[in-house]
Amino acid sequence: MLIASLVGLWFGGCDQTVKSNSIRRDSIRRDFFHIGTIQHKAEFGDVSAQLELGLLYRNGDGVPRNYKEAVKWFMKAARQGNATLQFQLGQMYANGQFVRKDYIHAYAWFNLAASNGIDDAKEFRDSLEANMTPLQILKAQELSRELLK
Repeated sequence: MLIASLVGLWFGGCDQTVKSNSIRRDSIRRDFFHIGTIQHKAEFGDVSAQLELGLLYRNGDGVPRNYKEAVKWFMKAARQGNATLQFQLGQMYANGQFVRKDYIHAYAWFNLAASNGIDDAKEFRDSLEANMTPLQILKAQELSRELLK
């Protein structure tokens, strides 16, 4: 009886491990399919998918963490008019977060976000002006126009 119980526990435990591994494989397969779907939509210009893909790369969620790739997808969505991402890209450039610190790019993104209704972007843009030359401001304004082409 004791041997039967031990054998049952052993095989029962193995059965649980097999189920656990199977669930994990199914989850990975589902995640891979999900990420592939998002990637496909993002490549065809879906702004929500571009944002989601950027977040996946930024967080390393289901894909290797890759800030350069994250910023690439954030920019694609921002260039299509996503004001929140325009503002966040302004912050990234102003602070050197995930990108090289660059006040011209920061100003350009804040300028776009401000023109799309983000009130805080105006304040951030205006505060950058104090640290920029008139030529840099002019370049940033030109860049704002170019980013939407």
